Amino acid sequence: MSTLRLALAQLLINSNKQTNIEKAVSFIELAKKQFADVVILPECFNSPYGPPCVSPARDTTASYVAWGHSQLTNPWGEVVHDLNVHENMIITEINSSIVEEVRSQIPTINQRRTDVYDTIYKRDSK
Repeated sequence: MSTLRLALAQLLINSNKQTNIEKAVSFIELAKKQFADVVILPECFNSPYGPPCVSPARDTTASYVAWGHSQLTNPWGEVVHDLNVHENMIITEINSSIVEEVRSQIPTINQRRTDVYDTIYKRDSK
């Protein structure tokens, strides 16, 4: 069994891109001090957008509200850690044997029909 130390971060961004990058770097440094193998940052930490450009999905009076937040789920889709919308970071360990166990039960992996279709890219021989 091997484990992977993973750092999951939730950052609050603003319209100052340099500040956002500096904040991300500080989270990466903190994760490094805690011996994280991988650091996961929100996809828009480097975005120039912030409070002036808020998504309509954040309208709390709407029937569906989508707040961006960092979340770690296990291979079965169960939420292991949810950092919500608050700036935070967790360090957790991922057990690779659990990932392999779940992958072994996914029928698309061991029941692939290469006789019907081929998913491997083949270069043109010309």
